Amino acid sequence: MKKLLDHIDMIDAIFDQLVKELKEILPDLGKHLAMDSKAISSFAKRKISNQISNQKEDGRRDVAAD
Repeated sequence: MKKLLDHIDMIDAIFDQLVKELKEILPDLGKHLAMDSKAISSFAKRKISNQISNQKEDGRRDVAAD
């Protein structure tokens, strides 16, 4: 993830170009906004950051469900 974030400006430029090209083909692109979210609320207790032993430098971590 860190390597990807090192190129965020390039990724943003690519995304902006793709949106521009899509708007030429689909002039109404972005006129309506759709949203999605999960139907079930989560009530998991968060672990304190100093208790997370398997956290990677970029903030990701792999954990099994408690």
